[in-house]
Amino acid sequence: MARTSGQRHVNTRGEIVQAKSVKECICQHGRQKIFKCTEFCEQEREQIFSEYWGSADHNRQRDFILSHTVLIPKVTGKRKENHIEYFLPVDGGRKRVCKMFFLNTLAITESLVLYTLKKKRSDGVSTFSSPDNRGRHVPHNKTPDNLLEGVRSHIRSFPTMDPHYVRAQT
Repeated sequence: MARTSGQRHVNTRGEIVQAKSVKECICQHGRQKIFKCTEFCEQEREQIFSEYWGSADHNRQRDFILSHTVLIPKVTGKRKENHIEYFLPVDGGRKRVCKMFFLNTLAITESLVLYTLKKKRSDGVSTFSSPDNRGRHVPHNKTPDNLLEGVRSHIRSFPTMDPHYVRAQT
Protein backbone atom coordinates (compact mmCIF):
# COMPACT_ATOMS: atom_id res chain seq x y z
CA MET A 1 0.00 0.00 0.00
CA ALA A 2 2.87 2.37 0.79
CA ARG A 3 4.40 1.69 -2.62
CA THR A 4 1.20 2.50 -4.51
CA SER A 5 0.69 5.69 -2.53
CA GLY A 6 4.29 6.85 -3.17
CA GLN A 7 5.37 6.65 0.47
CA ARG A 8 8.60 5.33 1.94
CA HIS A 9 8.65 1.51 1.90
CA VAL A 10 10.87 -1.56 1.88
CA ASN A 11 11.17 -3.33 -1.47
CA THR A 12 11.41 -7.08 -2.07
CA ARG A 13 15.20 -7.02 -1.67
CA GLY A 14 14.87 -5.45 1.78
CA GLU A 15 16.11 -2.04 0.67
CA ILE A 16 14.45 1.14 1.85
CA VAL A 17 12.90 3.13 -1.01
CA GLN A 18 12.44 6.82 -0.29
CA ALA A 19 9.05 8.50 -0.68
CA LYS A 20 8.13 10.02 -4.04
CA SER A 21 8.23 13.79 -4.32
CA VAL A 22 7.85 16.47 -6.97
CA LYS A 23 11.15 16.91 -8.77
CA GLU A 24 12.47 20.26 -9.89
CA CYS A 25 12.23 20.87 -13.62
CA ILE A 26 14.05 23.67 -15.38
CA CYS A 27 12.33 23.94 -18.74
CA GLN A 28 14.04 25.74 -21.60
CA HIS A 29 11.77 25.73 -24.61
CA GLY A 30 13.28 28.65 -26.50
CA ARG A 31 10.73 30.06 -28.91
CA GLN A 32 8.18 27.30 -28.40
CA LYS A 33 5.13 28.97 -26.86
CA ILE A 34 2.93 25.87 -26.88
CA PHE A 35 4.28 24.63 -23.54
CA LYS A 36 2.77 26.31 -20.48
CA CYS A 37 5.24 24.93 -17.91
CA THR A 38 6.02 28.36 -16.47
CA GLU A 39 2.37 29.00 -15.63
CA PHE A 40 2.36 26.32 -12.90
CA CYS A 41 3.45 27.31 -9.42
CA GLU A 42 4.98 24.83 -6.97
CA GLN A 43 1.75 24.67 -4.94
CA GLU A 44 -0.25 23.59 -8.01
CA ARG A 45 2.37 20.96 -8.85
CA GLU A 46 2.23 19.63 -5.27
CA GLN A 47 -1.57 19.44 -5.48
CA ILE A 48 -1.45 17.50 -8.78
CA PHE A 49 1.20 15.19 -7.28
CA SER A 50 -0.87 14.53 -4.13
CA GLU A 51 -4.02 13.83 -6.17
CA TYR A 52 -2.14 11.35 -8.36
CA TRP A 53 -0.42 9.44 -5.55
CA GLY A 54 -3.27 9.98 -3.06
CA SER A 55 -5.54 7.62 -4.97
CA ALA A 56 -3.19 4.70 -4.08
CA ASP A 57 -4.79 2.65 -6.85
CA HIS A 58 -2.96 1.42 -9.95
CA ASN A 59 -6.04 1.65 -12.16
CA ARG A 60 -6.88 5.23 -11.16
CA GLN A 61 -3.27 6.31 -11.64
CA ARG A 62 -3.19 4.76 -15.12
CA ASP A 63 -6.49 6.42 -15.97
CA PHE A 64 -5.02 9.77 -14.89
CA ILE A 65 -2.11 9.24 -17.28
CA LEU A 66 -4.46 8.24 -20.10
CA SER A 67 -6.70 11.25 -19.60
CA HIS A 68 -3.75 13.67 -19.57
CA THR A 69 -1.76 12.34 -22.52
CA VAL A 70 -2.60 12.19 -26.21
CA LEU A 71 -0.89 9.70 -28.52
CA ILE A 72 -0.61 11.11 -32.03
CA PRO A 73 0.52 8.61 -34.66
CA LYS A 74 2.61 10.15 -37.42
CA VAL A 75 3.66 8.50 -40.64
CA THR A 76 6.84 10.00 -42.05
CA GLY A 77 7.92 8.21 -45.19
CA LYS A 78 8.39 4.54 -44.37
CA ARG A 79 8.92 5.11 -40.65
CA LYS A 80 6.06 5.15 -38.20
CA GLU A 81 6.54 7.41 -35.22
CA ASN A 82 4.29 8.19 -32.32
CA HIS A 83 4.21 11.61 -30.77
CA ILE A 84 2.86 12.08 -27.24
CA GLU A 85 1.41 15.34 -25.99
CA TYR A 86 1.34 15.86 -22.22
CA PHE A 87 -1.20 17.94 -20.29
CA LEU A 88 -1.70 18.84 -16.63
CA PRO A 89 -4.98 19.92 -15.03
CA VAL A 90 -5.40 23.50 -13.84
CA ASP A 91 -8.55 25.47 -12.92
CA GLY A 92 -11.00 22.96 -14.39
CA GLY A 93 -9.13 22.80 -17.69
CA ARG A 94 -5.80 21.49 -18.78
CA LYS A 95 -2.64 23.02 -20.20
CA ARG A 96 0.00 21.46 -22.39
CA VAL A 97 3.39 20.94 -20.77
CA CYS A 98 6.66 19.37 -21.87
CA LYS A 99 7.44 15.71 -21.22
CA MET A 100 10.03 16.33 -18.48
CA PHE A 101 7.72 18.73 -16.61
CA PHE A 102 4.92 16.13 -16.70
CA LEU A 103 7.17 13.27 -15.55
CA ASN A 104 8.88 15.32 -12.82
CA THR A 105 5.58 16.65 -11.48
CA LEU A 106 4.14 13.14 -11.07
CA ALA A 107 7.52 11.54 -10.18
CA ILE A 108 7.06 8.76 -12.73
CA THR A 109 9.13 7.41 -15.60
CA GLU A 110 8.60 7.61 -19.33
CA SER A 111 8.39 3.82 -19.55
CA LEU A 112 5.29 3.86 -17.30
CA VAL A 113 3.58 6.32 -19.66
CA LEU A 114 4.54 4.28 -22.73
CA TYR A 115 3.37 1.03 -21.08
CA THR A 116 0.06 2.62 -20.06
CA LEU A 117 -0.58 3.99 -23.56
CA LYS A 118 0.28 0.59 -25.04
CA LYS A 119 -2.16 -1.21 -22.72
CA LYS A 120 -5.11 1.15 -23.14
CA ARG A 121 -8.37 -0.13 -24.55
CA SER A 122 -11.23 1.79 -26.12
CA ASP A 123 -14.89 1.19 -25.46
CA GLY A 124 -16.60 3.72 -27.66
CA VAL A 125 -16.71 7.09 -25.95
CA SER A 126 -14.00 6.88 -23.29
CA THR A 127 -10.72 5.06 -22.84
CA PHE A 128 -9.63 3.13 -19.77
CA SER A 129 -6.50 1.23 -18.94
CA SER A 130 -6.72 -2.54 -18.92
CA PRO A 131 -7.36 -3.92 -15.42
CA ASP A 132 -4.48 -4.83 -13.15
CA ASN A 133 -4.37 -8.65 -13.20
CA ARG A 134 -1.70 -9.21 -10.57
CA GLY A 135 -2.74 -11.99 -8.18
CA ARG A 136 -5.87 -12.81 -10.16
CA HIS A 137 -4.91 -16.08 -11.79
CA VAL A 138 -5.17 -19.69 -10.69
CA PRO A 139 -1.78 -21.43 -10.42
CA HIS A 140 -1.27 -24.11 -13.07
CA ASN A 141 -0.34 -26.71 -10.44
CA LYS A 142 -3.21 -26.04 -8.02
CA THR A 143 -4.91 -29.23 -6.83
CA PRO A 144 -8.67 -29.14 -7.44
CA ASP A 145 -10.88 -28.75 -4.35
CA ASN A 146 -12.81 -31.97 -5.02
CA LEU A 147 -9.58 -34.03 -4.88
CA LEU A 148 -8.53 -32.36 -1.63
CA GLU A 149 -11.93 -33.04 -0.09
CA GLY A 150 -11.68 -36.70 -1.20
CA VAL A 151 -8.33 -37.04 0.63
CA ARG A 152 -9.78 -35.43 3.77
CA SER A 153 -12.81 -37.73 3.76
CA HIS A 154 -10.54 -40.76 3.30
CA ILE A 155 -8.45 -39.74 6.33
CA ARG A 156 -11.63 -39.21 8.39
CA SER A 157 -12.80 -42.72 7.44
CA PHE A 158 -10.05 -44.33 9.59
CA PRO A 159 -11.29 -45.48 13.02
CA THR A 160 -10.22 -43.17 15.79
CA MET A 161 -8.72 -44.37 19.03
CA ASP A 162 -7.87 -42.64 22.29
CA PRO A 163 -4.16 -41.94 22.83
CA HIS A 164 -2.33 -44.52 24.95
CA TYR A 165 -1.80 -42.22 27.92
CA VAL A 166 -5.55 -41.55 28.26
CA ARG A 167 -6.50 -45.29 28.16
CA ALA A 168 -4.59 -46.04 31.37
CA GLN A 169 -6.91 -43.79 33.36
CA THR A 170 -10.20 -45.26 32.11
